[in-house]
Amino acid sequence: IGWLQILVVIALSELWRYENVISKYDQGVKPGDLGWNPTAPAGGNRPKWFGPTFTAKYEPEEWNLMKLREMKHARLAMLGFGFMVCQNAASGRGPSLFPSFSTPEYASQVGDFVPKGLILDCIAEFASSVLQQLELLLMM
Repeated sequence: IGWLQILVVIALSELWRYENVISKYDQGVKPGDLGWNPTAPAGGNRPKWFGPTFTAKYEPEEWNLMKLREMKHARLAMLGFGFMVCQNAASGRGPSLFPSFSTPEYASQVGDFVPKGLILDCIAEFASSVLQQLELLLMM
């Protein structure tokens, strides 16, 4: 029953976000602005948040700096996730807080449709073709 409660809360908050934010983009509501901080210098129309709000007062320069930090951290997180997927596809090992000395077969790889070692073979082929091209350029 706990999972059902979690799903209901997530579904209700996403429905609220769709009704008050996503469907009002053409009215000037900014993506990601949920109206949690009514005193923030976000500009444009702001949605009215139904719950508790934050009252931190930001200067426009500090607000823009916070937005820039959020974008940088999100991009870094996406890059890290991409490298985790590549590591799993190449080696079959996934990220874990605890070392796993033997991985069960059902949890070995995300992309079981890719034969083991195929990615490494493709990388080796690509590297050899790049080296051949470099040799040809150096001979000229």
